[in-house]
This record gives sequence, structure tokens and C-alpha cells, in this order.
Amino acid sequence: MKRRRPKAGAKQPARTRGLALARPHGKAWVWAVLLVPVVLCSFAVLRGSPGDRAQGVTPGASPLVFRVRRQDFAQTLRADGRLRAEEVKLISVPLSEHYITEIVAEGTAVQEGDVIVRLDREGIEDEIMDVEGKIAAAEAAVSAARAAADKTAIEIEADISELEAKLALATARMEFEKGKPLPERRRAAEAKVRASEARLEYTAYWLQMTRELATEGVTSREDVHEAEFEHYSAEVALAHARKELTQTLQGARPEDLRAAQAELEGARLSLREAKESREQRLKEAEADVESARNTLDKHKTRLAELREDLGKTTICAERDGIVLGHGDRSVNIGDPVWSGRVIADLAVTSSLLLAVEVRECDSQLVEEGQPAQVHMLALPDVTINGTVAKVESALAEKEDAEDVRYLPVEVELDDLPPGLLPGMTGYADIEVRSLPNALVVPRAALDEDVVTLLTPAGPQRRRVEVTAKNDVFASVSSGLAEGDWVLLGVQE
Repeated sequence: MKRRRPKAGAKQPARTRGLALARPHGKAWVWAVLLVPVVLCSFAVLRGSPGDRAQGVTPGASPLVFRVRRQDFAQTLRADGRLRAEEVKLISVPLSEHYITEIVAEGTAVQEGDVIVRLDREGIEDEIMDVEGKIAAAEAAVSAARAAADKTAIEIEADISELEAKLALATARMEFEKGKPLPERRRAAEAKVRASEARLEYTAYWLQMTRELATEGVTSREDVHEAEFEHYSAEVALAHARKELTQTLQGARPEDLRAAQAELEGARLSLREAKESREQRLKEAEADVESARNTLDKHKTRLAELREDLGKTTICAERDGIVLGHGDRSVNIGDPVWSGRVIADLAVTSSLLLAVEVRECDSQLVEEGQPAQVHMLALPDVTINGTVAKVESALAEKEDAEDVRYLPVEVELDDLPPGLLPGMTGYADIEVRSLPNALVVPRAALDEDVVTLLTPAGPQRRRVEVTAKNDVFASVSSGLAEGDWVLLGVQE
């Protein structure tokens, strides 16, 4: 809406005329309105009230000003990131054809030795009982085979001893036959002939006497027959004795020598065969023992494997950590699993680090070994000291932003306060430069590289040389002196 211009020569009300006469031309009145409060405030701050000056109060008591001072200065840069575990243990199934009976929930904190997963055990336990029965039977078979082998060895030695005795006997008989006639045997044969002759002579006399007495009726017919039989027996015995004496005087008979020779050769052959077969029979007996032992060892090996598999049905944490899901597939109780399948990850909490993304413009400032302070969004009141542990040699490109690159940096945490979990987000203030006893001013006092210096003559804008900045302060190398007062609230 346009303001109407008064006609020429028209009278204006007195108040209006006064205002019109006092109004400055152009926009100068706007600057006057803005500068007057600043000048008055600055003057009031510099001058202070009479009471304040009497008490020595300085402009530093005002929240709008800051006294330039020296202090240790650290230039930091902030980089956002996410916690991750430097070491992640894959939790895989060591057995096939099993199913899960127990599994801890994702995000569960576990200590070394805590159970993470249990698999079914019934099939393994049943087979263990079966194999233990087979082991008992195999042990009995080994004992029986050992006893049989020992018995066989004893029998073999007894047979050989008996055959050696028969050989000795056959050898002796052969020597006996070859040594005929022997003096002792000849004398015995001659004595036997003389005894037989004497007996025959006696039986002949007795037969004659019996017959004479029978004619006289003193002896009976039976007595005569008995005397005749005794005489006949004496004649036969004398004939045998004379024949034996004749044979003894003649030496060994051919048939006796052949029989003794055959007996000797048979004894030698039997002994040789027994000795030759002894090793084979012992080997066969020991082979039975070895076979029984092999069967026993096979069952024992299987039992050890089953007991090892039984232990594998309980999967425990190798280190202290956090159980995380593996990939997009989750497992539940009752799910079948197979050997080698990874069902979860164990993030080792002792190796947590913050993986941050440093802006490309700050990438040249970061080096390994620089100190840092880490802040997690989930733990806003906790500050964690850390150290830059790894700086990648190449920039990476953000997946969600084209043409935006960053430098991957890993910050190792000095302490691990309770509550830290892999995947938490936060940021790290990395100290990239340290200036001891530097001259500092708040960044709120800077307008690019110009500050408003408060002097007795009033505020003055002064250019300074800024050497470094952090989130709060800036270090200056020239343009200000320690103890100067600068105005705050200026936008850079």
C-alpha cells in the first residue's frame, strides 16, 4: 500500500511535522538503531558501573566477552562410525545329521566356556552303549585267543618233547639191534637153556616115577597125564631157549634191523615236521590274538570318536564376546544342521574398535597412533579414550551418496565399559594436532579471521592469523595478545 504524499502547501499536524523533521534520509536510521545498543553495551562493559570499578570487576564477568589466554590446544576432527569387533569367531556345526536343541539368543553376552549351542545327543549315546558292549565282547575274545595261543604253544612244546623222546628210543633200539650178540644176552640165553635142560631132566624122571607108581596102583591115571604135560612143556621151553640162544649167537635179524630203522626214520620225520610246523602253528595262534586285538582296537577307536562327537554336541564360547547372527539366515531350536554350517558369529569383545569415516578434506591430517576420544550414542555420558590403530591407504566411496568419498580409519578403544555392543554407532574426536601454551580464543569470537576487540575507545575489528581450530577454540599466532578482550556471538 503506497503512502500518500501530502499536497504542496498543506499543513501537517505538529507531531507529524516533528517526526518528519527528525527522520534521517535513506537507510542510515537502520544502522543507527543497530549500532547504538552495541556501542552502549560495549561501553557499559568496558566502563562498568562505579561500584564494579571500585571492586575491580573486569569485562570478563560478562557472558558476551572472552579474555584471550594461553593454554594447551588440541586440534581435533570428528568422524562418525560404528563399533565392530576386530576378531570374529565363526560358530560352525562340527557334526552332520543333527538338529539344534538349544541356542542362545542373538545379542547375548557370553564368557569363555559358556554354552552357545547344543545339538541332539540321543543317537550318539545309543551308539556309545552299543560299542561299549562290543568292546566287552572283544576283550573277552582277546583273552580267549590269548589263552588258546598259550595252550597251543604248550601243546607244541609237549609234542616236540614227546617226539624227541621217541627218537631217542628209536635210536637206542637201532643201536641195540646193530650191537647183537651182546655178552650179557648170550649168557642169559645160555643160562636159560641150562635151566630148561634141568627142568626137562626133572620132568622126565618124575614122569617115569609116576608111571611105575601107577602100575603099582599108588598114583592115578590123572597124575600120569599131568606128569606127561609137565614133561612136554619142559621140552617146548628147552626148544625155545635153544632157538633164542642160536639167534643170539647169530646176531640181529634183518627184519628186526628194518623195523628199528623204520621206527628211527619215522621218529626223525615226525620231530622235523613238528619243529617246522611249530612256527606256523604259533603264528596262526598269534594271528587269532592279533585279529581279536584289532577288533578291540577298532571298537575302542570308534568309542573315542563317539565320545569326541558327544563333546562336539555342546558348542561353547572360545572367548568372551557377543553372539551375533550370521548372514540373513537364522537358526532355531529343532532345525537340522550339517557339518561346517556357520550358525552364528561370536564378536570378541576384547577387540572392539570404532570404524569411522574421515572426510576427504581431513584425510591428510589423520595418522596412526593419534589419540582420540570416543562417544557412543547409546552411552551419552561415557567418554572412552582410544588410539588411531589403522588408516587405510586409499579413499572409499559412500554407498548411499555419489561422489562422496571418505578415508576408512579404525580407532582402538583403551577401555571397554559395560554395555558396548558391536554395531553401536558413535563418533570419535581425533586429535590431529597439539599446540602447547597456545594463544586461544573461542570460535564464537571469529568472523572468519576477524575478531571484535574491546578497547577503552570502543569495539574494534581486528584481523588475526588462525593456525588451528577445534570444536570450541581457535589458536591464533598474531593479531591478539594475552589478556585482550574479544566480543562473542560473532558468526564465522
